[in-house]
Amino acid sequence: MKLSLNGVKQLLKVFVFVTFCGNTLTLHGCKTPESRPEVLNCSFGNLTSYPNSVPQGITVLDLSHNALRNVVILNKTDVTHLNLSHNLIQRIEHNAFTALRNLVNLDLSFNLLKASDIANETYRFELSEFHALRWLSFRGNPLGLVSRMTFTQYGYLQLTELDLSYCGITSLEEMALSNLVKLRKLYLQYNNLRVLSGDSFSTLGELEELHVEHNKIRTVSSLTFMSLRALYLNFNNIDRLDGSALSHLVTLERLEVDHNNLKYLTPDSFPRDLQSASLDGNLWKCDCNMKWLLVNAKWIEFLKNNSLVCTFPSRFRGENILSLAADDLVCMTSAIGILTAVLLILTIMVLVALATTVLYRKRGCLPCLKSPSGQYVAVYTQEHDEPRVAISDQKALVKEVEIYA
Repeated sequence: MKLSLNGVKQLLKVFVFVTFCGNTLTLHGCKTPESRPEVLNCSFGNLTSYPNSVPQGITVLDLSHNALRNVVILNKTDVTHLNLSHNLIQRIEHNAFTALRNLVNLDLSFNLLKASDIANETYRFELSEFHALRWLSFRGNPLGLVSRMTFTQYGYLQLTELDLSYCGITSLEEMALSNLVKLRKLYLQYNNLRVLSGDSFSTLGELEELHVEHNKIRTVSSLTFMSLRALYLNFNNIDRLDGSALSHLVTLERLEVDHNNLKYLTPDSFPRDLQSASLDGNLWKCDCNMKWLLVNAKWIEFLKNNSLVCTFPSRFRGENILSLAADDLVCMTSAIGILTAVLLILTIMVLVALATTVLYRKRGCLPCLKSPSGQYVAVYTQEHDEPRVAISDQKALVKEVEIYA
């Protein structure tokens, strides 16, 4: 039986799948494992476009590690988990995923998407009107920033987990994450954030876990999460935790601030109900400002699993502050302070001496400092029965006294 070229093409369209060695292979090299018929694995297939059709019953579609550059509007399928990671995607058409009404998990990590590629002038994400999305990852895309009101479309109301790590983000504008009212976990590690401010997270009322490790954060302002249970601040440049920074995190249970620039802590640095804290690798100054830590058995027990290694003073360098006695932690006036005080006193003394010398040498020019000149005589008089002594320079009196003498 002979078939024309068109007939062959029609057959290829109808018989999309062939069975080979227990796997189902598509024309593009996609595989459906025999043990998981709901999975269609098209990874590492050198694909440059999304498959024209996805078989019914496929709920997990893996298109990772291909050469996709654009995502067009996709046809309706049963897919719930879509993996588009490790491609070359730079553009996603508006409402590209709207037809995927059952989509729960979308992985767009490690592509070439920028903030301007996925948001329009009204600061709304241009991806889609999602219906059931729970998990979304932009990990490893060069976003650069997250603008205000980015996630305002209705489709993000069900989102519980968002990954924005490795995105080169330098700032989160106020209300950048608004409308994510059910978000539970937020990943912002390995970015370039410098400030952690509650203004950027003000609408995340149900957030339970926040990761901001490996940023450049130096300042932590007042955070007001009402449901946060775990906060990860490791490997930043934080040099202090003021009492107001974490005091409002009434539900916080786990705090990690390893490898920062902390030098001191106060009892107010920790939320009331905190259950564990990790503070290793900081620049602790073991002086009187940390004495409170050793006079209360509660704090010693709370931090016993930490290695709080002293960097100052030199006699305690390398030792764990928890191994010291409270009386060892004293504050000594610094040598610079003493030298400054001595120099100030010496300067004042020199200035006083110079002023005295100048006034002494200039006394002839100042009427108040002139020495009396000429001859004077003391004259005793008595008027109205009151004796008086006066000084007189009258020549007649002076001569008279000299004659009398």
